[in-house]
Amino acid sequence: MFDLAFLEDDLLNSTVVGSDENFVPLDRWPEWRYLLDLPGNGYSGSLKQKLTSSSAVFLLSDVGVPGASPVYEHYHAGLQHGVQVLRISVEDAGEKLQWARNHDSEVQNLVRRANEYMEGFEERTQCYLWKLLDGYGRLLRYQPSVDQNMLFGGEAASIRSLRVQRRPLREESAKFIARCSEMIEEYSQ
Repeated sequence: MFDLAFLEDDLLNSTVVGSDENFVPLDRWPEWRYLLDLPGNGYSGSLKQKLTSSSAVFLLSDVGVPGASPVYEHYHAGLQHGVQVLRISVEDAGEKLQWARNHDSEVQNLVRRANEYMEGFEERTQCYLWKLLDGYGRLLRYQPSVDQNMLFGGEAASIRSLRVQRRPLREESAKFIARCSEMIEEYSQ
């Protein structure tokens, strides 16, 4: 039921993907009604592009190995089964494919909603970066001692602060934080 192949696993040779006869380049993805996203030992680097394509995305979320779970990126938090993607497991992939074949209009809605979801990618990325840097900033509000500086190469490290080019207005900042908090709340449910 699935037309797939595993490419030669040679992480030191970047030409493997482009030279493998089973590799389907991005510009040929529209030829396929469904795209399967298989996270491997890390995250799936092509999921963003798949979610902006004209094909429905089947997202493998259960690899059938006890205790194993896929690696997620920040924008995965809002992806919902049956809304933007079809989550599948090793056990139910055939059943979900059959469902998709029998429900073309629902699948086209999935594709549309996935595309709409990715229109907010930049906003979610900015929110994620703000939360990440805000958290780091709270942890790093101290002046390193001479002993701490000496740990980096035996000589004192120079500490330099960069001037902020333009701080957001309080209104802008409050609006951004409120929207970011709203998204976090929405996606954490």
